[in-house]
Amino acid sequence: MTRNLPAEAADAFEISPKVEGSFEVKMDKLYFHPKELAAEKIYTVTIKKGLVSKDDGELLKEDYVFMFETGSREDRNADSKKIEEWSNGITEIT
Repeated sequence: MTRNLPAEAADAFEISPKVEGSFEVKMDKLYFHPKELAAEKIYTVTIKKGLVSKDDGELLKEDYVFMFETGSREDRNADSKKIEEWSNGITEIT
């Protein structure tokens, strides 16, 4: 089941460098679907304090911050090739 994202949840989300994308709430989880991520870049995601859980009313007391790094374009191309081969009947992914 997919539900509309509450406006305050979208306002509490920040990604740097800025990335366009869309939000989705599915099975009580918040998903951000980026339109595109740059290769070999470090991104920082912040969920800002003050967000209140719709389920139990719990308040996020501090910013929750995490980082991730994207791979190279060559890595992405190799991964795409593996997925394509797999979907064509090759079941081993190396």
